[in-house]
Parts: sequence; C-alpha cells; structure tokens
Amino acid sequence: LTFAKLFLKEDGQPLVLEPWQVEHILQPVFYDLDEQGRRRKNLALVLIPRKNGKSTLSALVAAYGLLADGEPDVEIYSTAGSRDQARIIFNQTAKAIARSPILNAEVRIYKDAIERRDGNGLYRVLSSDGPLQHGLNAHMVLWDEVWVHGSSYELWESLTHSPARKQPLHFCVSYTGFAPYKGNLLFDLFTRGQAGTDPGMYFFWSTGPSANLASWITPAYLAQQRSRLPAHIYSRLHECAWPTGTGSFLTPEDIEIATDIDRLQTHQGDNNFAYFASLDLGLKRDSTGIAVAHNEKGIIVVDHIKRFTAPKGGEVRVEEVESYLLELIKAFNIRSLSFDPWQSASLRQRLGSRGVPVEEFTFSGSNWQQLTECLLSLFKDRRIRIPRNDELVKELHQVRV
Repeated sequence: LTFAKLFLKEDGQPLVLEPWQVEHILQPVFYDLDEQGRRRKNLALVLIPRKNGKSTLSALVAAYGLLADGEPDVEIYSTAGSRDQARIIFNQTAKAIARSPILNAEVRIYKDAIERRDGNGLYRVLSSDGPLQHGLNAHMVLWDEVWVHGSSYELWESLTHSPARKQPLHFCVSYTGFAPYKGNLLFDLFTRGQAGTDPGMYFFWSTGPSANLASWITPAYLAQQRSRLPAHIYSRLHECAWPTGTGSFLTPEDIEIATDIDRLQTHQGDNNFAYFASLDLGLKRDSTGIAVAHNEKGIIVVDHIKRFTAPKGGEVRVEEVESYLLELIKAFNIRSLSFDPWQSASLRQRLGSRGVPVEEFTFSGSNWQQLTECLLSLFKDRRIRIPRNDELVKELHQVRV
C-alpha cells in the first residue's frame, strides 16, 4: 500500500486505491502471512466486471513484484490470450514507473522488458505459446483475461511455480468466460475457488447488478451499455455472470440498420478507395466465403460477398476459388487479402507468386475475443453497411454465442 504512493498516474499524481481494492484484493493476498513472513497465497483469482480497473491494479502488482517483494533474481511475466493483450498491463507498468523518479532510477525500460539496474530481476511480456515457455523460473505471473485460454492448459502448465521460489504468485484478474464447463481453464479455477479446497488460493468474485465496485462506473454508463449489448453479453461483461445458455449475437434491429436494401453488391471497385479482401476456405463439410470491404469515413462498407458450397459427397474446387479471387483483385484495388494459410499453403504460394498481397491470419482462442468484440461493436455502433444479400442476412440472424 505504501508502494502505491510511488506509482504515478498520467496526471503525475500517486495512484489512489479504492477501499474495495484494498479490502477484497490486496490485503487478502499480500497481508496474509505465515510465521516466516511469507504470503500464504500463491494463486489469486479475481473476477470483476469490465472497466473496473483490472489492468491498473495488475500493473501495480507487477511493479511491486519487480521492485519491492524481496525475492532474489526476480522474474515477472505478463501473459494473456495474445501478446498485444499482455502488453496492456506491461505498458501501464512501464509508463507509471517512467513517471516516477524514484522507481525509474531503479530500472531500464525496453520495448518488451523492464530490467532492474542491479541485475536482480526483470519483467517482460510472454506470448501465449505454452511449449516455448517451459524452463522459466517465474516469481510472479500476471494473467489478464484468463477466459481467452479456453480449454488450453499449455501456458498454465509451463509457468507452474518453482519450489525454489520463496513466495511465488499467480495473479489472475478477469471477467467470466463463455464456457462454464469442466476442462475450461478459467471455469476449473473458478470451481476450485468456490469450493475453497485449496488453502493456497485466494478467490474473489463480484457478480450481479451491484458487481461494479469502481467509483467511476456510473448508472448512466451501465444504462448505455445495457442498451447496446444483448442481455447475455451485458450480463457477462458488466455483471460478471457466467452464461446460462445461448442467445442471439445480434438483434433484428442491428441487422436491419446495417443492411442497405437499396444497394446490391458491387463487382467493380472505385479508384478512390482501398479495398480489403478476406477468405475463409472450407473444402468439404464447410463452405468457402470471400468478402471485399472498404473503410469510408469510419464506416466499414461490405462491397462483395461470394460463397462456394461443396456438392454432396464432393468438395469445393480450390482452382475455382483461386480464379474468382484473381478476378476480384483485378476489379477492385485490393490492398491485402487475409486468410488462414493453414487452410491451403499451396494457394498462399500461388497467389504470392502472382504478386497478390496476402496477409496471414491464423485463427486462435486469443483472437476470437478481438474478432467477436470488433464485429459486435461495428453493428452496435452503426459503423457497418452490408449489401442486400438474403443468404448473408439469414446467417447473421443465426449467429449465437
């Protein structure tokens, strides 16, 4: 708590912790000590709604672990579903330290690491690639949005506490996930925390209509979010509740407002715009989809949609898809084509040899979060226009969480 006074915010003032942060999180984790003065808890799972200061609190814990925890050869790591997500906590930590003359004098700050000047520790960002992280001797790990790891335990296993550490800590702050079932990493931790069977674990869950404990979360903000989000998504993000079933991702109104009923899809681009194409290649059990879109003053305009469906007992012909793509590239000023290279490495190579600007996009549990939130915000904020396409509209109505 004294250390927080050295942790400076953007306005240059010390971080002021709210009473609930002290009472429900920091005191139970950092002030519950054994006879040797070491923490009794080496795992903390804190479930609180979105925008309640999770990243700032984690950044404070990271800085404290690096500079004031008394552990020799400190190794602090931030991890999340993606490296960019993990960098959120790291960047907040780095900026707060840089603003503090006392703390900044103790470290050297680099793009992906903060090193103590005395050589006694470092703090850096990890990717979500579990197998590559084995062998690390973590003293403290900051886990942001644990739900994005899904059923993968790889990274969790690779960062298991070392018995050589005096008082290691996994500090996990998240809101609830989509998968309340056994085998999902976050739900398994949640179940263990609720059961209270792990003496080394601290568990705190703020849920329900009064779940938002931060003073800056106002009734007006929650009312706005409730009006923009489907009920089941609002409940998860802002009431930190586990989903009890599935629901429609978009409302009929969302889809109706986004659909330009007076415009058919285009087959020729406008030289005033740069276009972006994407391909989802499904050969047998799934269909193949192609989309072309452009950004027009902040509005994403979907210009062209094409779907290839495999005949019964057959598969989509890749050469037919390739030929169609090449025609689109001629017709539109295509800035880049995005698709998962795993689906067809040979197609990637052939398109590249023809000078097509291919951008690889590999689907993973981490970027599903980004895709989901981006798509939802485009519709809710009325920043997307789709052409009159009965098949596309029907499919949007069928999207479920």
